[in-house]
Amino acid sequence: MNVSRKPFLSLSVRREPSIYRKALGIGLSMSFAAGVGYATYLSLRTSFVTQQGFSQLHLEVVSRAPSVSAANIGNPDRSPGLVLNEQKPKPVQNTMNKGKVRLNYPKDVELHVIGVYQGKLESDDGKPWWSKCGDLQDSRNAADCHSRYAVQRDPGVVEVEVSYNEHPIILALMAYSAVKWRVKPGYGVVIEQVILAGYHGQTIEGVEQGVPVHAYTYKSSPCNPCWQGTGFFYGYEGPDSGSHTYGTVERKLYEITGQRVASFQGKYKGERFSIASGMPVFSYATR
Repeated sequence: MNVSRKPFLSLSVRREPSIYRKALGIGLSMSFAAGVGYATYLSLRTSFVTQQGFSQLHLEVVSRAPSVSAANIGNPDRSPGLVLNEQKPKPVQNTMNKGKVRLNYPKDVELHVIGVYQGKLESDDGKPWWSKCGDLQDSRNAADCHSRYAVQRDPGVVEVEVSYNEHPIILALMAYSAVKWRVKPGYGVVIEQVILAGYHGQTIEGVEQGVPVHAYTYKSSPCNPCWQGTGFFYGYEGPDSGSHTYGTVERKLYEITGQRVASFQGKYKGERFSIASGMPVFSYATR
């Protein structure tokens, strides 16, 4: 009986190690595969969470980015990380388009105004236009003479001598017709700004370079350099004339400069004016 069982026992002893080795190999392989899979899962999960967290942080930075304003542009205390998410600042609205150009005037600046309808032509001999024509009974001749002499084509010339140096001045020069203003400033005269107003274009000479020259004319003024504002106005009648034109001129100049008129000189056909010490100056209760 012992002899009959010995082969079975012997077979069992020989095969069991092989089965266990196979099972162990399969188990180790599965464990290794599971470990690799778990490691891959952890790697992917970490990458996804990090990426998701960065996106949330980026969105939070964008949502909390302060709006750009003149107060925080160039502020060194701001976080550099927020600068990349900000929009470009919007351009400041140019109030000069509305005709209001208030410079940084000295407190004692004065506004002096001169107005004419037209200047004197350099070829003008002082005679009326109809005296330069022949037979005015001829309609063609009369029309040609009128268009040649009565209708001023070339710019007239007006000289303005300025010797008033007690205060800095704003010089406002107005004309309906085209005028070449020749300013002659004296010693110690400080001209803060020149305003040219009228219907036709105005030009100016004699003003130092760097003095702002602003034109308010219906037709473009060829003054160079000269800033062309919007709207136009002119007048040659003073406040005692009873004309509403002066009130319009005074209001427009106040809107532009914020100053009341200190002196006014006007003439239909102007040739020469002077702004000097001792000239009549307006006084206001609020001055």
